[in-house]
Amino acid sequence: MCQVTNSSSRPGEHSPIFSLIPTPYQGVFCYLGIRGKMRVMTEIILVRHAESEMNVRYGDVVGGRSNQAELTELGRSQSRKLGDYLLQKAIQPAVVYVSEALRTQRTAVGAFGYEVPLVIDPQLNEMSQGEAENMPRREVYTAEILEQIALLQKDFKMPGGESMNEVGARMREFIDDVARKHRQDKLVVAVTSGVAIKCLIATIAPQSHAWIYGHEVPNASLTSVGVDDGHIEVNYIGTPTQ
Repeated sequence: MCQVTNSSSRPGEHSPIFSLIPTPYQGVFCYLGIRGKMRVMTEIILVRHAESEMNVRYGDVVGGRSNQAELTELGRSQSRKLGDYLLQKAIQPAVVYVSEALRTQRTAVGAFGYEVPLVIDPQLNEMSQGEAENMPRREVYTAEILEQIALLQKDFKMPGGESMNEVGARMREFIDDVARKHRQDKLVVAVTSGVAIKCLIATIAPQSHAWIYGHEVPNASLTSVGVDDGHIEVNYIGTPTQ
C-alpha cells in the first residue's frame, strides 16, 4: 500500500533559453568545479502533474492551489504513460515527493503504483492566488489588477496569495533541503505544479514575469536540476513524456 508521510533526446529536448554544460545519465551528471575537479551532482527531477480538472477550466476561473482538483480521464492516462516513460529511462526512485494537491499525488501513484512511498511537502504547492482562487477570471483581472501586475511584476500577489518571487524562494528551499537530506542519493523525484516549477527556474537562471506566465511546461513533463554543496544547475525544462 502507498505510504504517505508529511515533510516540513527525450532529455535533450530542453528549452533553448539555457546553454547547458552537464550531460545527464541515469540520474547523475558531472561538472568541473572551480579548480577543475570533476564533481557528481544529485539530480532532482520535477514532474508537472498530469492534466487536472482545473487545467480544463483554466480559461474560465483562477486556479491557484485548488488542492482538491482531481485528474481528468486524460490525466489518468498521462500518469500511466509517464510511468512507462520513466521505467524505460530507468528512473525508479526509492521515494517520491509530492505537494498537498491531490493531482500531484494521483499522478505519482499512476506513474509508480503503490510500492513507492510518497512524502507530502507543502513547499511543492502551486502558487497561491489567495482570495481569487476559483473566481471567474474576467472578474479578477480588472484594469486595476493588470496595472498592478505590470508595475510589480514578480512581486505582485493577489490578496491572501503569494508572489512569483515568494514561490521561487520556497521551491529553492525545497531543493536545498532535499539535496542535504539525500546527499548520498543519485536521483530524487518530486511531483509538483507548472507555475511552481517555472518560479524555481526563474530564481536559478533569472527570468521575467512574462517568461513565467508564457513559457509552457506541459502536463506530465520532466524538469531537471542538479545540486551539489548549494550549487545548482538547470539540466532541462519541460521534457515531454507522452
